[in-house]
Amino acid sequence: MGMYVDPGNESFFEDCHSDIYVDKTGLLEVLNRSIGKSRHFFSVSRARRFGKSMAAGMIDAFYSCGCDSRDLFSSFAIAQTGDYKKHINQYHVLHFDASSFLSPLADVNTYIQRIDAALLRDMKKHFPESLEEYCPNAPEALLRIYEATNRKFIVIIDEWDCLIRDE
Repeated sequence: MGMYVDPGNESFFEDCHSDIYVDKTGLLEVLNRSIGKSRHFFSVSRARRFGKSMAAGMIDAFYSCGCDSRDLFSSFAIAQTGDYKKHINQYHVLHFDASSFLSPLADVNTYIQRIDAALLRDMKKHFPESLEEYCPNAPEALLRIYEATNRKFIVIIDEWDCLIRDE
């Protein structure tokens, strides 16, 4: 389990054990139906402080092959669906918070380079055998890892709108 690659389920564990948690696993059912289809890109937009990061943690916990979340999800609505066992913890997950790479002095190209370098560094740690040869960037690394593992990636970009919102 890396910093960005195949995160665990700790974040969702904390969220779903809070006194105010409401089951939102129905979102996973919608996402499950899109896997392997042409329309598989989603943007979850809500007002600030309305649970987008919590949803990202739930997606990490459900899809990441870097943890076992069957017990964690067993009491939620998603566990009653037909695709539950087919998808739980079956994919590589790449999750990063775009706002953590912002710097007031950096231009957009520097911002993108910082993200690329951090993701590539984490992928090299997590998949050294797939990335032994020179690998120029994160997108190329994703392709090589997929070829080596035959597992799809679920990519989660939290705070994706930070450039627009904050800059």
